[in-house]
Amino acid sequence: MSRCNHSKCDHENDKCLWSKSEKFCAMLRQSSVPLDDKWPLVILNLRGVKDIPTLSEMQKSHLQALLFVLLDQKDFSDTRLEEVHKRMHAIVTAPFSEKLNAIAKETTALAKDIHTMFGKHTQHMSHVANSIEESIALGKEPASMLSGLRDTLRDVVTQMERDASALLSLSHNDSLTGIANRRALDLFLSQAVERWTRDSTPVSLIMLDIDNFKHLNDTYGHLMGDQVLKSLAAQIQKIAASLDDDNSNVLAARFGGEEFAIVLFGEVTDLTVLVADNLRKTIQKTDVTQMNANRQVPSDLRVTVSVGIAELWSGWKGEYMRNLVDFADQALYHAKNSGRNCTALYTPEQSDSFVVLAQG
Repeated sequence: MSRCNHSKCDHENDKCLWSKSEKFCAMLRQSSVPLDDKWPLVILNLRGVKDIPTLSEMQKSHLQALLFVLLDQKDFSDTRLEEVHKRMHAIVTAPFSEKLNAIAKETTALAKDIHTMFGKHTQHMSHVANSIEESIALGKEPASMLSGLRDTLRDVVTQMERDASALLSLSHNDSLTGIANRRALDLFLSQAVERWTRDSTPVSLIMLDIDNFKHLNDTYGHLMGDQVLKSLAAQIQKIAASLDDDNSNVLAARFGGEEFAIVLFGEVTDLTVLVADNLRKTIQKTDVTQMNANRQVPSDLRVTVSVGIAELWSGWKGEYMRNLVDFADQALYHAKNSGRNCTALYTPEQSDSFVVLAQG
């Protein structure tokens, strides 16, 4: 017979020092969890993820699923312990790793642009220095030299101001498609969520992903793939611009790869479902026929997208922005798993969390 007294459970000379609850100690034994200083702590950590406000609901779901698999497989070897620690670390850090990768790509592109601009300014200053030397050699009057130098420097400063403005724009725009990039999306979402927490102004997120994009790239080449991305971005941007007004703010952005996002903030959120499915239908009807680098694209080629929708929900615990992105993304993949070329909505207060609204 087992008994528990003052955080200590005795059972056949085994000691459970990890909980005052006899139920927890019994669960460890029933699941064959070693009563050492490692595995019970892992179990406790995985059991308590629901109370960690900095984790998104998706992350909590993945960690809890890991716990169920762990208890079901009953593999408590040192090798398995290392695997579990790595998996826990990957789940917790995934959003940050994704952002860092995106920032790294954007920073590389920016560095190239900055290098080009500075090279141009170096040429300008070399031209100024040469002009001064030439003026001195020709014996020009100081007043005339200063006038010419002033005009030249004014032109250089004007160009530098233009370049600074261009760099600011580049830091918030995707280099391929020209629409907002992930950095701009995160900033816009953060501001929208902050406003929502103050006055409950609704925020919704539409995620779109091109169906079978890898096959398109492999079949027709990356130039064709880039053209499709540009065309899709232009359509999304046009929709966003038409909806943006005094009572609503809308941002279209490239989320990454072949995935795009539209954030709707304010009264326009009432139109989210309509906007999402109309965009899906419009893209399906768009003729993408063109000549790429290697072959003629068939005239009947059509590109389709799968669409996921989520709206900020007060039932989430903390990390509202990450939860919004997670569940819109889950809705998107529910649409893909439902046959592609369809729109799915996240419905947190219904028994079926994801509902396909339209297809084909």
